[in-house]
Amino acid sequence: MARRLLSEGMHLPALPQVAPPQASPSSDAGEKIFFTSREFFASLEREIDRARQSISVEMYIWSNDETGNHFFDLLERAAARGVRVRLVLDGVGSWFWIRANQARIKATAIEVKIYHPLRWNFRRAIPEGIPRFFARMNRRNHKKVILIDGKTAFTGSLNITRSSLEWKECGLRLTGEAVPLLAALFENVWLLSGEEPRQESFSTSRLQRQLKNSRVIRSNQFYSLRTQHQRDLKRRILGARHRVWLMTPYFVPTFGVLSSLLKAARNGVDVRLILPRKSDVTFLRWIARLYYRYLLRAGVKVFEYLPEVLHAKMSLVDDWGFIGSSNLNRRSSYLDLELDIVLSSGASLRELERELTIDMSRSEEIVKYVPLGYWRNLLAKTLYVWRSWF
Repeated sequence: MARRLLSEGMHLPALPQVAPPQASPSSDAGEKIFFTSREFFASLEREIDRARQSISVEMYIWSNDETGNHFFDLLERAAARGVRVRLVLDGVGSWFWIRANQARIKATAIEVKIYHPLRWNFRRAIPEGIPRFFARMNRRNHKKVILIDGKTAFTGSLNITRSSLEWKECGLRLTGEAVPLLAALFENVWLLSGEEPRQESFSTSRLQRQLKNSRVIRSNQFYSLRTQHQRDLKRRILGARHRVWLMTPYFVPTFGVLSSLLKAARNGVDVRLILPRKSDVTFLRWIARLYYRYLLRAGVKVFEYLPEVLHAKMSLVDDWGFIGSSNLNRRSSYLDLELDIVLSSGASLRELERELTIDMSRSEEIVKYVPLGYWRNLLAKTLYVWRSWF
């Protein structure tokens, strides 16, 4: 396979200068990007220790390992000094921790709810309806967000697990006018989680309007927002003048996003995808390789990140960029709850551009399509039929 290994010192082609975005009053946000997990967790630990009123958490994976137990210890200490601590954990992603810590949860003042808990008792599923049962099981809360005293938010790609310390991740500390809206999002999920979810005690129409008008928060908590963000991403890719740089660990795009990327590349836009060489879900990497032939033929530059497992999600389209929990796959587009934050300052965008440039220098550019072996190719094509689950 003919490939080119980019060295650390290699300079990528200079891009046309683009003006930094002008932050609107509605996007007044203090941003701190973390490109290393240890810095993110250290900052999060400090904020938890400083909390005086409330800590609200939505987390896809809370692991039953030293990292998960350490952060639960921090939350227990916060609850002991009078802080109201609430956790919404996903019923699939955090299943092992939930099963192992039921007694510990009951012994603390921490309030824990499970988003779409798994129900293996099919006698309970039959009254609900088998199709509805499996549809609910397939919809997960993939967000990772921690709110401290309603003033500070931590989000990004990091779960509360030791693996996040070993993988390529990206996180964000956010303050400003966007945080109260994130708090309202949490309240909505809190009421709809648990064994007996309640109807919202507040009107969601106002929340939906706020989210639609937000220039910082990209949430797909409501169906209308899912379609809006899909249209917006396709529009931005097709309207790009200089570059479209996307980093994602799971590349199983919708037809609309894929066709937008191919068209942008054919129009001369610098389209680059940074995908994993090492993945925590190997078969998804095989499925992603099914697209390489079409991407390379259209002029898309594909880089496979080498150093460690890639789990960060970062996007940069001209002078507009965001980081968060969304992957370029169908789950993030239509099924799972996700949260992304649009960067509102020129300094943050320059940091993102610099980091993506460094990551490409640590990657191997794929310059020729080479098919997978027969059995891997067969498995990838078979699993592709079930791509809505991935």
